[in-house]
Amino acid sequence: MTGNSRESLESLEREFGRILEQSLDELFIYDAQSLEFVQVNRGARENLGYSLAELRKLTPVDIEPEFSRSTFEALVLPLREGTEKLLCYNTAHQRKDGSHYQVEARLQLATFHGTPVFIASVRDTTERLQAEEELRVRDRAIESVGVGVVITDATDPNMPIVYCNHAFEQITGYHKREVIGRNCRFLQQDDRNQEARHAIRESVQQGRKCQTLIRNYRKDGKLFWNKLTISPVKDQDGSITHFVGLTDDVTARIEAEDDKRDREVRLAAILDTAVEAIITIDERGVCEAFNIAAEQMFGYSADEVIGKNISLLMPSPYREEHDGYIATYLETRVKKIIGVGREVVGRRKDGTEFPIHLAVSEVRLKDRLLFTGFVQDISQRKADQQRLVQAERLAVLGEAMARLAHEARNSLQRIQIAVETARICCTSNQALDSQLDSIENATEGLDALLEELRNYAAPMSLEKTECSLVNIWRSAWQAIESAREGRETKLVEVVPDEDARVTADPFRLGQLFRNMFENSVAACDDPVVVAISVSHDEENWTIKLRDNGPGLTSEQKQRIFEPFFTTKTKGTGLGMAIARRIVEAHGGSVSVGDSRFRGAEFIITLPS
Repeated sequence: MTGNSRESLESLEREFGRILEQSLDELFIYDAQSLEFVQVNRGARENLGYSLAELRKLTPVDIEPEFSRSTFEALVLPLREGTEKLLCYNTAHQRKDGSHYQVEARLQLATFHGTPVFIASVRDTTERLQAEEELRVRDRAIESVGVGVVITDATDPNMPIVYCNHAFEQITGYHKREVIGRNCRFLQQDDRNQEARHAIRESVQQGRKCQTLIRNYRKDGKLFWNKLTISPVKDQDGSITHFVGLTDDVTARIEAEDDKRDREVRLAAILDTAVEAIITIDERGVCEAFNIAAEQMFGYSADEVIGKNISLLMPSPYREEHDGYIATYLETRVKKIIGVGREVVGRRKDGTEFPIHLAVSEVRLKDRLLFTGFVQDISQRKADQQRLVQAERLAVLGEAMARLAHEARNSLQRIQIAVETARICCTSNQALDSQLDSIENATEGLDALLEELRNYAAPMSLEKTECSLVNIWRSAWQAIESAREGRETKLVEVVPDEDARVTADPFRLGQLFRNMFENSVAACDDPVVVAISVSHDEENWTIKLRDNGPGLTSEQKQRIFEPFFTTKTKGTGLGMAIARRIVEAHGGSVSVGDSRFRGAEFIITLPS
């Protein structure tokens, strides 16, 4: 070999040594007989923490504690005998500080400067093994999770399934071998017309995450509700390579929600068809439920009451005290109305107050307390009770008045005879004649008073016959001619059908109209205009009577039908009370009309 050739070879060896020295893998050269290290590159020295001088005093057995000298000699024997040219094995290296790290070693027999040596190329596998362990843990986690996991290949136009976990098999009833390679839409079977399918298709096309609820079918054909979450998986270039689908069987929850909705619908139907008002509040007094009967009773819509304090439906002082009632009960647990029921007062939206019977039940939920009130409008009951009491009183009064009228009329007749005898004897005494006139007028007034009291107090007996309403009120208008004498009066009739016929007692109805006409003539200034109209529906005749007088005050409207209440300077105040008795005896009603018009208006309804 020439000098130039030798220099070139030495230069090449130096360059090769420099490359090995810079290698990140650990490179070891050690004597094939003594096993002492001959050369160790920088990567190995740095990983182990030894200098080259320290390593040349060691052998592979010193840095590979898993081996003894004999086990290592047995390991390399096939290389020495030539039966193997390369050995690969995994072991752990021990650093100078005593710590360990996992390595993969590749060992072969060679010569170095004419001496047999082992050359070992060693790679630190710690990170790879950690990554592999992480993958194994991840795989075990995916397999053990209760949610089905399925992965599809986004690079294939058919989006085939490439992986599914055990939970997916359990949920669907399909084995992996029946699933791999198929598109997930087989789970919808023939139920393809679902909005969720369009949402899934759109999210896949746009490469975005999607969550939807879809009807899927198990292998046995049984429906299950799948809460499906789909997420794209991208590579390092941002391209979508796969989609991961999470399958959550929420059938039990959906069925429970359906059952709950069914129960709520049934309960709402019961509440909305209940005759009683049913109202539910929480322990703060805030309304949570308000049924249709409650809307009709109080005049509020449910939206106007729900979310507000229930004291909205109460007049003062109950309104201001209600929250205190609840607080006292929550503190003392002493029941005053719960489970008992009592009569209280309610307040409608228009401000009117009315008597109600309230029964309250207590409902204890897991984390809170509710109160449900059952409300009955007892206005009619109270009115019926009042009428019954009044009827009993009238019966007693009627009997007394009958006896009183009988005795009083006997006395009045004697007074009248005495007056007439006195007139015959004293025809020339003008002053005495004037006094006799006064006595006679007083007698007639007292007789009229007794007759009115008898009419009010005596039992109301009717002699019904088919008669003309128009003729009855016209006769009544004629009957008060003496009251209209010298006055400018006019009766205006609005009668679409002059043959308005009703089955009634004509005498009693005539008495009704006379009382009302007399009141109007007495209340109005000239010219007096009394307007009367009649209309008819399938069940009733409606008669409206209105005058052009000063009208009625709020107090007069409320008390006009009370016995002995009068708006006139003279009179007993029984006329309108008698009028109501007459109408109600016929099965009708009478009420004060609209206050928008000038004058007083009364509305009478009579069965047709």
